Amino acid sequence: TEEIAQLYRNAFSLLIRAYALPNTLDNKEILKSIFTIFFQGVGELYKRCKPTTNEPIKREHELYRQFIQLLLAIITGIIVMNAKAQLKSTRLPVKEIAFSLGFNNLSFFNKYFRKHVQMTPQEYREC
Repeated sequence: TEEIAQLYRNAFSLLIRAYALPNTLDNKEILKSIFTIFFQGVGELYKRCKPTTNEPIKREHELYRQFIQLLLAIITGIIVMNAKAQLKSTRLPVKEIAFSLGFNNLSFFNKYFRKHVQMTPQEYREC
């Protein structure tokens, strides 16, 4: 199982590098599909993990919690990276960028961006 886990770590590393390439936005649907397949594989790997402690429920809960945290960190990284790229490479209004990233509320997008970048989207665009 450790070999399979390492393969998924390597694949994920390649996906992140691919997502950072300049023309990635043109291939967004392809990358979404790849990420979907990747996460399905990780889910299957998680299901196959056999408990090695006397507390399988506690261990499974901890694995699940770590897995969810990892997913949230990955998704956050992708959203922030995409927002930064659009802010620097386009003159789209911040509201349009927020909507393109799935935010229905501009205020929430501004708070989200500030939390992860330590400045507002407009400040980031201007720096």
